[in-house]
Amino acid sequence: MVYGRMRKRAEMFFPTFLAVLFIAAAAHAQCEFSAGRGAKLRVPMVRAFEECFADDVNATTEAGVPACSPVKAVPRRYVCSETGESCQSDGDCYTQWCGAYLTPYPNDYFYCSVDGDCPASPYSNETCESHPGNVCAAEAGTRSAGHSFAPGGSCTLWASSRVEKQCGRLTDGAGTSLGLPARACHVTTLTARCRRILQADGATPIDVRWGDGGWSLKTTTRATFDDEAAGDVTQVDFPVSFAFGDPDRGSIELQTTTAEALVAILGTAGAALPPCTHLQPIDARVADPDANVFAKVGLATEP
Repeated sequence: MVYGRMRKRAEMFFPTFLAVLFIAAAAHAQCEFSAGRGAKLRVPMVRAFEECFADDVNATTEAGVPACSPVKAVPRRYVCSETGESCQSDGDCYTQWCGAYLTPYPNDYFYCSVDGDCPASPYSNETCESHPGNVCAAEAGTRSAGHSFAPGGSCTLWASSRVEKQCGRLTDGAGTSLGLPARACHVTTLTARCRRILQADGATPIDVRWGDGGWSLKTTTRATFDDEAAGDVTQVDFPVSFAFGDPDRGSIELQTTTAEALVAILGTAGAALPPCTHLQPIDARVADPDANVFAKVGLATEP
């Protein structure tokens, strides 16, 4: 469904086996997992700050607990400083190779111990050179997000669940029938809204006019449900990515349902989740157009 400027798009990524488990016809209401009642969820999301890595610690708290800057470069992996090859220790990094090969072949290294190991070539001086600076070091990473919140900025995630007695009546955002089976099913409506997000310059609100489109809500969910073939089963931690609508003056929004999101991936039968369905959120994060995590579920205060 669409409200005002709110537009929804969904891109779903599931393991193949998820489709097999979700495709079920009429549910037989076994429901022995006793999930309890929990029809509504509202959680705040705060700017995501990267975790502290051991070699990034730059301060110590009063109690002696290591601390790090809230927003900082994060080593994605460790590499040999001169060759860029992955490593775990300095011993993984060669420190001698044939000279002059680096210019014509920047990604090709002829490792050696003595000059005789170096082949004759117009691109080489046939000399085994020493490179003691090629040590295992943290590769410079990207920041968690170049974007920031303006004062009063926020992200909020809402979800509400219900049993739809007649799934055949469900429509997409444009009002077109989803073509689901004429039976009862579980439907969860997911809404996310962020306000007052600024570009990396810390002053300009994100907007589709400036090419700021491509924000997404990435979730990981654990589902327990009454499968027609297998009875009560749990599908462990499947990832889903939803696309926000175009940014407008610092704001992004989305709204979708499990029925509409699943139908394109699992077909009409698989999109009609059994009435006995329990969805446990494992993770939720807002990602910017470069796939950097910008916000995660959390709490924050401002003076």
